[in-house]
Amino acid sequence: MRTLLIITRQPPFTAAVEAALDAGHYRLIGKEDAGSAGVLLSRGAIDAIILDLDFTDALAIRTIEEVRALAPGLPLIVFAPQGRRTWEEEAYILGVTHVIEKPVRGKLLSTLMERAFLDKDAQLPALVPQQAPSLPVLTTLPQSRGLETLRRFSSLLVHSLDARELLRAALQQLREALGINRAAVFLRKPSALTTDGTPSSDDHWLRPAYTIGHEPGLIQEFPLSLANGIGNYLHKHARILRADAPEARASREITKEFTTLGSIIALPIHDREMLLGVLVIDERITGGGFGDEELTQLFHWLEELGIALRNCWRHEQLHDTHGLIDDILAGLGGGCIVVGSNCGVLHANEAAMRLISPGHTRRLDFADIPQALGSLIFLVIQKGEAVTPIQMGAACARGHFLPRQHPAVLRRQGQPPQRRAPRSRRHHRARACRPT
Repeated sequence: MRTLLIITRQPPFTAAVEAALDAGHYRLIGKEDAGSAGVLLSRGAIDAIILDLDFTDALAIRTIEEVRALAPGLPLIVFAPQGRRTWEEEAYILGVTHVIEKPVRGKLLSTLMERAFLDKDAQLPALVPQQAPSLPVLTTLPQSRGLETLRRFSSLLVHSLDARELLRAALQQLREALGINRAAVFLRKPSALTTDGTPSSDDHWLRPAYTIGHEPGLIQEFPLSLANGIGNYLHKHARILRADAPEARASREITKEFTTLGSIIALPIHDREMLLGVLVIDERITGGGFGDEELTQLFHWLEELGIALRNCWRHEQLHDTHGLIDDILAGLGGGCIVVGSNCGVLHANEAAMRLISPGHTRRLDFADIPQALGSLIFLVIQKGEAVTPIQMGAACARGHFLPRQHPAVLRRQGQPPQRRAPRSRRHHRARACRPT
């Protein structure tokens, strides 16, 4: 997958380029000027640049010079308005690959991009898989004990319900235990996990979730793809990948991602069922490497972390679902009270508050419910059986109770509603509630 930088101040232009190119082959990053993309260009994260120019001669040439100063060797395609352009010849002298008139034409742009990358690849030496010399490994006893302590502590992570704080604390402890400077976690989107636990078919990205030692502007604009590169390798093979491994050296995409992220090892984050994310780390701050035993312990530690993350996501989904139910109940025209198994009031909508506790805005307690209705609720909770529908009215809020009319149905959660025969219209008319 190629990463394209689009420099423009017109959002419709970015949308037009995105619609013209295949999303499976190109990843687009939009910036308003070349300076804001300096981190991406200096780290080699960009494969080509598309520049939108609407300026006069002097401003157009100055903009091209700024881009070329930051990325002297990248293919540069310039889009310009129709008409005479006196600066076009000087633009080619400065290294512009093509100058195209607006609007964006998809077939032409795709063809020019493919030719630009073919010319660029032909100038690069072919990557031949070879066994790189192994790095010196530091496996001292204190490091092993530190990792073992961290491994035992990781079993407690499954009880956490805050994914962001969990990642922050876990990555900080990992950094101290391993003695590394750079570490970054890329995760799948929680909403991509369907109710049966399998990822949706349209989820193809691992997005940056937390990082230490990286520039934020670089990481936020550099997600990993499950279609190729590091993400694809770990998704298929589910094992640790080193930057000097033959598989990595043979893949230009994997080599580029390791170089851009300044990392040497990528580890999968599983929950014992599927890939949830990726951890990429650098070498030690002392310059040493990692042994197989250390990486094995780290692999299992990340497995515990994956289980904890899945629990966090399920908790967030459950919280959102409950919030949706609360919104639905609050919008009902009739009064609705939800009581838990411990007789605690879980929800009371506005209509119920006006009837039970008019003029009060505090949270409704079970003691505020009229005794006649409260005793029936308690009976339903204890026996799990529905009771005869009852009437609730303003008089009932003052402690009176009359059965039958304007029924309030009481039943235990999960119990199906009882079907009743249709009544005549006069049975649905409201009656004055007389004290008993």
